[in-house]
Amino acid sequence: MNVLTTTAGLSCASGLGKSVCMLTSAHEATEDRILAKECQSLVRAGYKVSIIAPHPKDEIIFGIPIKALPQSTGRASRISRTLWHLYREAIRQRADIYHLHDPELILVGMLLKMRGKSVFYDVREDLPADILDKYWINPWLRVSIAKAAAATEFLAGRLFDGIVAATPHIAERFPKMRTRAIQNFPILDESDVPTSVPYRERPPLVLYFGGITAIRGVREMVDGMAFLPEGLQARLAIAGCFAPAELETEMRQQAGWSRVDYVGWQARPGLLDLLSQARVGVVPYLPAANHTDCQPIKLFEFMRAGLPVVVSNLTRLTEIVTSADCGLVVDATKPQEIANAIQWLLEHPMEAELMGARGRKAVLDFYNWHSQAQDLLVLYRRIQR
Repeated sequence: MNVLTTTAGLSCASGLGKSVCMLTSAHEATEDRILAKECQSLVRAGYKVSIIAPHPKDEIIFGIPIKALPQSTGRASRISRTLWHLYREAIRQRADIYHLHDPELILVGMLLKMRGKSVFYDVREDLPADILDKYWINPWLRVSIAKAAAATEFLAGRLFDGIVAATPHIAERFPKMRTRAIQNFPILDESDVPTSVPYRERPPLVLYFGGITAIRGVREMVDGMAFLPEGLQARLAIAGCFAPAELETEMRQQAGWSRVDYVGWQARPGLLDLLSQARVGVVPYLPAANHTDCQPIKLFEFMRAGLPVVVSNLTRLTEIVTSADCGLVVDATKPQEIANAIQWLLEHPMEAELMGARGRKAVLDFYNWHSQAQDLLVLYRRIQR
């Protein structure tokens, strides 16, 4: 994947030879936000960048060294054994700046600060709100844990040198002077665009990809397929992994599953193929503390591919889709509404294609990584003054 064009025009001397080490215990080293977006943007600006992350082996990708962490067997293993390995390797890297990608690394960041290092914290989620939605945390404990997480992040926001917030809403929780909203928008790289298949020649395929959980509306989305007329011959392609795994068994009992093609987790080429075949993208997130202001990358991927979208009537999703006029907004708790929106888009291909074109234009004009890369460098440069 050639992503160098995304940061064209950025100063190659701004990094002044400083070294940056990206740290994650919960994400893949090759995750787009880490490798293709932030790391490549920093390299183009003159920084020396490395990554410590779960990975099959030590290797160099796009000129960026990756130090592989041992694979953890669960959350407890990741928070104990993996973090110890990560901290020891971080010290060996002797970087000038450490960029954390997980809240469980805040303690590691504090230890690195005690060694005189500069530390950035990449905040992907509204953590306190996210904890309130976690199905695997005892409901009686969620409020207390959420308050503890908020206090920990409050401290991190005042000790660390920079906060990289994934959305403007998240940024509001941290000190303004050391925080920038670096939104997870798509890279404008023509080699990473779905193969062009004329929109009206595509099959009546609806697409969802990403984490497959109850709170993200998988039940309602599958149930909605059962309401579609048989003559429409619509299919729903779902790509990703179920969490918990038992949810897949439950979904296979639903009436709408007979119209579902579950393809499992897909690497980038597989997702591009699905995007090139689909006619509608669906983001059916249910109301939840962490969803009100969310802006999942899948939405912008659908828009970039020229797909009209069906999204939940959550605050931020509604703002994005209505301002770009690129899809339909529904109450995702009601499968019939999801079905009605999908049916309308499939039965009105001309209007649907125009919606998709407007969504693509919005990504090309605004919702793309180029502007975010520049903001990331502004934040980094502040600690060099």
